[in-house]
Amino acid sequence: VWRAALGLWWVFWTVSAINVVNFMDGIDGIIGAQLLVYGAYVALVSAPGGPAFVLGLAFAGAAAAFLWWNWSPARIFLGDVGSGPCGVLVVLTGLVAITREGLTLPLAYLPLYPLFLDATVTLVRRWRAGESVTTPHRSHLYQRLANGPWTHARTSAAFAGAAVAGAVCGAAADRAPGGPAVALVLAYLAAVIWLGRGLERIAPWRAPSARPALR
Repeated sequence: VWRAALGLWWVFWTVSAINVVNFMDGIDGIIGAQLLVYGAYVALVSAPGGPAFVLGLAFAGAAAAFLWWNWSPARIFLGDVGSGPCGVLVVLTGLVAITREGLTLPLAYLPLYPLFLDATVTLVRRWRAGESVTTPHRSHLYQRLANGPWTHARTSAAFAGAAVAGAVCGAAADRAPGGPAVALVLAYLAAVIWLGRGLERIAPWRAPSARPALR
């Protein structure tokens, strides 16, 4: 039974990652920067020369090459064709780090927490507001920032900075004993939520009735 439950979890996680990468690939540079940080993080916490190290390094290198052309003003984009495989690679890279390097599930994906948090909060908000979650929108925090007070580059850099902080915390927690490691991870999660609440004041979410129609 537990094997079936574990299999269902990984199916759910893979589908979620594919959709999150697709949802969040809405401004110049944001996904390329996230994947660069994530690949570098996996390589950092892995034994040199091992499968997780090689996969993370390759992922970071490919993301860096893509980001060169995707940074604002972007000249190339992932699109649906690119975001799908990237979502799968995120899951596989973390899974290799778990099985070959002994990382726990939270540590394996910690730098991507800000990205997934934005997607999850937005999905829940739209569902609670009675919106169709499958229709196009500009409700994500990163969209509200980039289409409002900030530029694409500044927004992508802010999310990348949050991912780097997660990578640093993850690498430190991987080397720390149980109690301090848990405290470090919880502190990072709380800090991201606190930062997100602060950014919400800069670019607040509005209910559908108060939102301008998409064109």
